[in-house]
Amino acid sequence: MQPAIEDDYIDWKGWNSSTFGTYSREERIQFAAEIRRTEIMLNQQTKVLEIGFGNGSFAGWIREHTRHYVGIEANRMLIERANAAGFEAYSSQEKMDVIAGGRTFDLIVAFDVIEHMALEDIIGTLRTWKERLSDSGRILIRVPSGDSPFSGRVMYGDITHKTLLATTALRQIASLTGLDLVATYPPALPVFGLGLKKAAERAVVATARKMLTFLVNATFHGNRHGVVTSNLVAILKAKNTG
Repeated sequence: MQPAIEDDYIDWKGWNSSTFGTYSREERIQFAAEIRRTEIMLNQQTKVLEIGFGNGSFAGWIREHTRHYVGIEANRMLIERANAAGFEAYSSQEKMDVIAGGRTFDLIVAFDVIEHMALEDIIGTLRTWKERLSDSGRILIRVPSGDSPFSGRVMYGDITHKTLLATTALRQIASLTGLDLVATYPPALPVFGLGLKKAAERAVVATARKMLTFLVNATFHGNRHGVVTSNLVAILKAKNTG
């Protein structure tokens, strides 16, 4: 992003230094659910790399589970906030070899990042991430869902978005970059832990999602798998790993 857009982006997102590294109860439940899907068992030695940490909500949560967190950001102000909060954080302009310093990572996370890149940059970036994965490491990304007829508001609601990817495109990109696409899912939808009213509402939403997913995939996709929610979550691993 250009400097003017970078500075405005923070204001547009409503991010401020006083809330950096904080997260809501819903985010706590959602982060835990997404990590469980990766089958990575978090402990204090788990090495985690986050690309595009934004206002640091995931960074704040993951720091409770491991001492080995590294963050990368394009926005200089967010990097300053992360460093001030005690996080190891670097500019995306730095070379990955310099950032990693010989380390490999058990989990590489990129929430709402890939869609900001052109296709050729996505391919090059994933190749770089693959080289920094531990033997059983996983890559976890969240992007607008190219499978979905409902992703337009997410994809085109941000002028910095460039690329929309469906499950089949992610599988193709994975193959080009030495990765396997383990699975794509709708983002986790916390039902319990947020109060009875919220649980009842979310239960209805979850049921409606399942029904709509079946109808859309059966009607338009020949019953092939597709993530019909506005965003999708994808898990990738290096080829020929457990």
